[in-house]
Amino acid sequence: MKITPEDIRHFTSEHALALIYFKGAQCSVCRQLGPEIAAFAKRHKIPLLEVDMPSNTELAASEMVLSVPVIKLYFDGREVFKEGAYFRFSQLEQLLEKIKNFSS
Repeated sequence: MKITPEDIRHFTSEHALALIYFKGAQCSVCRQLGPEIAAFAKRHKIPLLEVDMPSNTELAASEMVLSVPVIKLYFDGREVFKEGAYFRFSQLEQLLEKIKNFSS
């Protein structure tokens, strides 16, 4: 599916929290992380957009995604977390806790 920078801006602006997962079809790490990221998003009720980079190479520059996998978390339309293959879900958990404390 073709995704534009405008699609990403719209997605991140319509949700208070939003996850975007940049992946590649031939990437074994991406295939491994995909279900884990989907489960994380579902557990925390965060909308998730998966972007297949080989089909969306024009996003590489605008989203500063130079390799896959990359996961980004947006809060109020702003990127607050960006990591590649070696991130820990505990990092995201801690950040979500800080966001919840900030928001309340």
